[in-house]
Amino acid sequence: MLKTILAKLNGHAVEPPSLAEALAQLARDRQVTKEEIDGLNAKRRQALLEDATDAALDKIERQIDRATIQLEKLTLAEQPLRDQLEAARARATAEQRERDRKHFAEVFEPLADDAFALSRRAADLVALAERLHLDPAVRQGAIPLLSFLAAWIEERRPAVEAARIALGDEVSMPPPPSPPIVRRSPPSERPAGSSMQHAVRLGVADRQPAPKVAPQTDDAEPLQPGYVRVVVLHAGFQDEAGIQHRAGHQFQLPASAAKNAARNGAVEIIGSSNV
Repeated sequence: MLKTILAKLNGHAVEPPSLAEALAQLARDRQVTKEEIDGLNAKRRQALLEDATDAALDKIERQIDRATIQLEKLTLAEQPLRDQLEAARARATAEQRERDRKHFAEVFEPLADDAFALSRRAADLVALAERLHLDPAVRQGAIPLLSFLAAWIEERRPAVEAARIALGDEVSMPPPPSPPIVRRSPPSERPAGSSMQHAVRLGVADRQPAPKVAPQTDDAEPLQPGYVRVVVLHAGFQDEAGIQHRAGHQFQLPASAAKNAARNGAVEIIGSSNV
């Protein structure tokens, strides 16, 4: 059923609006199928009251079986389709963030260069003013302003350079959503007490092991070279080693991984190594 739904999207199976509409259509189809089953059950009861022939009863029961199978397929397809939608939305968000990063970098880079050039020119003018015999009004009005500009921009150079480095890193893209594995249920998993001959199970064949959990205590060891100290902003953050961390946990993380996590709003960098 899931493969049929995705095939109807005609190449739009990774687009959130198409998947959202498919999920809404699935809900409508489930309701229609439930109503069909209710109607067929009422028809069967009436046929029994009227002492209908076995052939007529068999026909109604086959219709009930087909409708029940259809309802189960629709029910089993719902969660995988929701997973598809969540994955598509995550990828669309990452793609938008990457477009925003590129756009802002194009505007910010030349402005940062201009700011540093202005800082150098201001410092040069201060040095020049110190060598010249200028009117006191000029010295009192120009030199403080030039000194302030040069110092203020240079004090912020590390933060600006850090922003330039972050803007130079591409946003990590989640993989495109892919349909889950479809397999038949073994006999032990098929619904009991039903005349249906087949049951379809949709899902991931092998479950992933539960992630490891970080210790409750914060890391207070000296920073390793190439590492920074971070604090987790949201519970459930999972680092590159597959370890989950609680909100507020402080620990060491490689600088490159920390930058990506900080850019995604998962952690905040609170300390860096001088090595």
